[in-house]
Formats: sequence, structure tokens, C-alpha cells
Amino acid sequence: MPKIPETVMLDEPIDIDIPDCDFYISYVRHPDMILQIEELGKPTILGILPGNGLYQQAKALNPNVIRARTMCSLENNTGIKVIDEFA
Repeated sequence: MPKIPETVMLDEPIDIDIPDCDFYISYVRHPDMILQIEELGKPTILGILPGNGLYQQAKALNPNVIRARTMCSLENNTGIKVIDEFA
């Protein structure tokens, strides 16, 4: 992912070149990029999240997104099979 400061709002989607996989673990900090990743529709663990409002926006785009307070605290009770298997 390109490094863009969180304070810069993007007018157009960024061309993200990430491989297809069963699920994503995201440490992206930019709100627009977080939402763009969620538009892919893959189950996602958000390891970094600026706030609850953005999480709710991400969840509206992709119901298979979760956030983990810490990756060490991730439990296998999310209801999302691939994430539960990972945990």
C-alpha cells in the first residue's frame, strides 16, 4: 500500500495491488484505504483502527471485518470461519 498521511483525503480510489487470499490482516492507517480494502469483500482483521465510526463504516461495506484490540487477544469466536481457524 502506498504511504499517504492519514490527514490527506483521497478524491479518487488508489490502485491497490494486493494479492487475492482467503482473508486479510490490515495494519493500514489511512481511513480511505481501509474502506477501499473492505470494498474487496474479503474477511479482514483490522489490527489498527482509528476509531469506532470508521469501524462501523468498514462493517457496513464488509460484514466480515473484525477489529482486534490486540492480535494476541484475537479469539476463535468471531463467526467468520477463516478468521476463527486463524485464531
